[in-house]
Amino acid sequence: MKIIIKVLEFFIHFKLFIALGRAIIIDFILFVHPKDSILFFLLPVCII
Repeated sequence: MKIIIKVLEFFIHFKLFIALGRAIIIDFILFVHPKDSILFFLLPVCII
C-alpha cells in the first residue's frame, strides 16, 4: 500500500511540475519551431 501512495505522490508532484513548465515549453517550441505544428500537437499527448 505504501508503494502505491508514494507513486501517487510522485505522480502528483510531477504533474504540478509539468503544469508550471508547460507554458514555457510550448512558448519555446512555438518560438523556435513555429512551423512544426506536429510537435505542438504531440506535446499534450506526451504530458498526459
